[in-house]
Amino acid sequence: MVAADFRTEGAAAGLLDQLAQAGVDRIHGLVNNAGTWLRAPLVQTTGRQWQELLAVNLVAPAECIGLAVARGCTSVVNIVDATADRGWPNRSAYGASKAALVALTRSAAVELGPAVRVNAVAPGLLTVPPDASLSDGLLRRVPAGRMGRVQEVAQVGADLLEGPDYLTGQVVAVDGGLTAR
Repeated sequence: MVAADFRTEGAAAGLLDQLAQAGVDRIHGLVNNAGTWLRAPLVQTTGRQWQELLAVNLVAPAECIGLAVARGCTSVVNIVDATADRGWPNRSAYGASKAALVALTRSAAVELGPAVRVNAVAPGLLTVPPDASLSDGLLRRVPAGRMGRVQEVAQVGADLLEGPDYLTGQVVAVDGGLTAR
């Protein structure tokens, strides 16, 4: 098992070094699943909180992509958020960090293709971790009528990782139809 604290500079390189020490020389695919969350009003969000969100949700994935591609990676899946392109109260910094990761996904697909495919999975409301104050009000707006399961997001991510060569630069929402409205 390897681990990294992406709030600190150089963590991505350290993670790849750990993999090399464990005997992993070539990386077939990369899933950027690390993330952090903040629920705070925009006017109360501090510069430090912004820096931490962007470091973990944007800078670390960008660094990991570069390092993984240098080791042969041909497929990247970023985990974004189904609500990255919509405004939500008390989620401004989080939403902006995930929207930036969507932009990185699309730009990297253009820049790195055709050798590397880059896509994203955008989960909606999931059963883990439960956030009753968020999910109760929104659940009525989900056409599927329930919260999603982590396994459903993982399956779509795996499909994108191994998917067809012609599929790149896409964001697949796994949100029960929440963003279809």
